[in-house]
Amino acid sequence: MDGINSLGTIFSALLKGGAGFSVLILLAAALIWWRTRSGHTILSRIWAFFSLNRGRSTLKFFEQFQEKQAALLQFRFNTGLNVRTLRHMKRVIKWGKKNDEDIGDIKRCGGFFDLEKPGLAESASKIKWWWGVFPFLLAGLFFNGAVAATVIAVSERALVQLNETKKYMLLSVTDAKPFGGSGFKFASCAQATSQDTGFTARERQVICDAVNSSDISKIVNRGVQEQRWGFGVLIAIFLFAIAFFWRMYRETESARRMYERQACRYAKAAKKVVKAAQTRVNEPESP
Repeated sequence: MDGINSLGTIFSALLKGGAGFSVLILLAAALIWWRTRSGHTILSRIWAFFSLNRGRSTLKFFEQFQEKQAALLQFRFNTGLNVRTLRHMKRVIKWGKKNDEDIGDIKRCGGFFDLEKPGLAESASKIKWWWGVFPFLLAGLFFNGAVAATVIAVSERALVQLNETKKYMLLSVTDAKPFGGSGFKFASCAQATSQDTGFTARERQVICDAVNSSDISKIVNRGVQEQRWGFGVLIAIFLFAIAFFWRMYRETESARRMYERQACRYAKAAKKVVKAAQTRVNEPESP
């Protein structure tokens, strides 16, 4: 546990030295830029910190520009919608109010919603119900892979392979266990066994010879360290894939549902117009 203690000591020293606060500031700045796609807010804060004149500008038109820019960036940050201008922001808000759609629903449509229009893109009308099945299944597949990789990464057993038979197994300092078998303890190497361990007699002999001729604890420790690094990278890749395919599924499904809601709303409005027209036609003409 010395390695963990030393890492904890290092992190404690960094936090006490103010590095932890600096990291939080950098993360906050990265979040602001990612949500707004602009460095205006960050640079304004830096300018205000170093500027000799920290009061408000005496130029009225510049103050108005700053207020409008702040409103636009706040809308981007709060909603995640990267609208280009303040005019586009107002149009999106009005569209949502007019069509009875929440800003969050618009955001979930992703690229299927045209912020310039504003409104659903033409491709949204072509979405079928089964379009979201493929990314959903892929997200589930990568999720299961991430869980399996995490289980192996946190295990104290090393995942190794027998060179002779190419069989994978989990190795600890006291025993060897194949996938789908009970395995055996190294203390029983000197004894013959009729128990089904999941290994052939030859495989068992090879493992016992390797244990007797080398330091098994070093092999296991080195294997555990290597697989934690390797599976750590694999887990990160799996998490990225999960986020990518889940976002694809969510955007596809959200756009399909919004299109259905809008189509239903337009159909009801059309029926009302037709009914009103028929009523006017059937009304008797005044003499």
